[in-house]
Amino acid sequence: MHEEVADVVLERGNVRARLHHVHDDLLEALRSYVRERVRQHAGEVLAQKRAIVHRWVLGVERRADAVLLDDHKQMRENHALHLESRLVQCIGENIEHVLQDTQIKRLVKRRRHL
Repeated sequence: MHEEVADVVLERGNVRARLHHVHDDLLEALRSYVRERVRQHAGEVLAQKRAIVHRWVLGVERRADAVLLDDHKQMRENHALHLESRLVQCIGENIEHVLQDTQIKRLVKRRRHL
């Protein structure tokens, strides 16, 4: 009887050791799974954050390009106005010569017809 009791106690110890080993294996598998899911989730969140930052940077660059384009357009308009005013000034200074040339050409044409 003592031998049977000893065998039962030994078997219980073996079962406990096996259960403890299985428990440890399951716990390690669960930890590994959780770590992998956390890495995946962190990667997804990081990818989303990168996409947001990328869109924001592109928006800032586009706005900066638009500002530069507006500045360039304004400079061209100012330059055109400056050139136009210089042209008007030149025409104003030379209007008498232009009118005289036109009158001379008319006189020459009239003489040719006579």
